[in-house]
Amino acid sequence: MYDLATQLVAKWARGGPEQRINVTDDYTRLTLDSIALCAMGKRFNSFYSEEMHPFVGAMVRFLVESGARARKTKLEALIWREPERQYWKDIEYMKSVCNELIEHRRANPVDKKDLLNAMLFGRDPKTKERLTDESVVNNMITFLIAGHETTSGLLSFVTYYLIKHPEVCEKARKEVDTVVGTGPVTADHITKMPYLEAIMRETLRLNPTAPGISITIRPDQGDQIIGGGKYLIPKGVTVFCNMPSVGRDQSVFGDDAEEFKPERMYGENFTKLPPNAWKVGHFLNAN
Repeated sequence: MYDLATQLVAKWARGGPEQRINVTDDYTRLTLDSIALCAMGKRFNSFYSEEMHPFVGAMVRFLVESGARARKTKLEALIWREPERQYWKDIEYMKSVCNELIEHRRANPVDKKDLLNAMLFGRDPKTKERLTDESVVNNMITFLIAGHETTSGLLSFVTYYLIKHPEVCEKARKEVDTVVGTGPVTADHITKMPYLEAIMRETLRLNPTAPGISITIRPDQGDQIIGGGKYLIPKGVTVFCNMPSVGRDQSVFGDDAEEFKPERMYGENFTKLPPNAWKVGHFLNAN
């Protein structure tokens, strides 16, 4: 990860102060390359090409069409066949990338405790069975997509807020200088920079990269009354939880809930928040 982060910094430094930087694209390169290298030993080398790796294009089209398919009628699906063809073409391409990684690892085994080795050679402790190649491929695609997308989104929003709030950026810089100094960043440094963690928490409060989740009451639970007896939710009804709205609740975060203030997520201020007031990506307990 340090190797890839230095590639990103070097790319930005080479551009000079007048160069426009596509931050979101570069963070996508960073996080995709990181999960591929750390978990699977694959270098996409995204910083050595003007174009994104084809996996990214296939992934984006796949995610967009997956959402669209849920809204299409059967008639629309029959008339507009090209999106359907591209959808399966992208799936096959992503699978082919993962199969290449599997074949390369088997042909060039390494003694490394990474995700790919665990999936290929690990056995279930009870059944002693291994994952099928199909399951390994499906899990690899899941990790490559879900493992990088939300992280790149978080980094993009963090950068936005640091630019908008130079005083916060300067405080974060001083923390890094104090903890890391002039040497390379190591894993041991991460837990020693609580203000940086507060910046990320506050960013996720305002702009969670998983902005919404749908919750359905289990059929065996029956109708539920939530919100202190205010709301009846019948069984089988799906409720959409808008996470940005939850994070901006003034009854929890005050009249300045719309403002970016990492201090509210720092130290005791964070631990004193009401239960379930900040659960990014998780359902807040209705009670």
